[in-house]
Amino acid sequence: MRVPSAVLVSFLMLVAGLLALAGYAFEHERRVMPVLQAAAPAASDQAASAPASAQAASAPRAFTAEEEAYSVALWPVHRDLVELAAAQLATAALEYATEKHDVTVLVSRLQPVRDEFAAAEAKTRALIPPAALQDVHQRYLDAIMLYEKATTEVLRIGHDSDDQHLVEAQPMSLRGAEELIKVGDVLWPGEHKPN
Repeated sequence: MRVPSAVLVSFLMLVAGLLALAGYAFEHERRVMPVLQAAAPAASDQAASAPASAQAASAPRAFTAEEEAYSVALWPVHRDLVELAAAQLATAALEYATEKHDVTVLVSRLQPVRDEFAAAEAKTRALIPPAALQDVHQRYLDAIMLYEKATTEVLRIGHDSDDQHLVEAQPMSLRGAEELIKVGDVLWPGEHKPN
């Protein structure tokens, strides 16, 4: 079954947006991390000399050591599995919809993506979040599961060749991306925001 052109265009716009977001996040991290590492000692010296009232007004509450450890532990899962798998899902769906329309290629590309989301879910579940980050932890898991569901939905094209599965996967991917941005605002402020 062919997807109506308006639906296909809206799906393609979503995919392009997700790709742009993933690309921006990757490039931003690549450029900003060395700068942040170099600036960290100077920033801590300035923070120590600034009045307490100025510090409180300009920054959110600092993480406790336990919260920071959780954030640091989740970062490689996010960066190495979730972000890459989300970009691969979007790319494979976009290429299928616009260029190749080859079900075999789509399925072969997305089966490993589904496995990456499953691995990310398992690694995230293995982390024990501090009490203050329980909700953030659950939201992150929910986002991963939305991406897993979206990937599974797109893979159903391999069973029935019905492009409607792309349309049904779209809101799941979009909600997953929105949740990842919200969680990122808490765990890694200043990261993963489009210009």
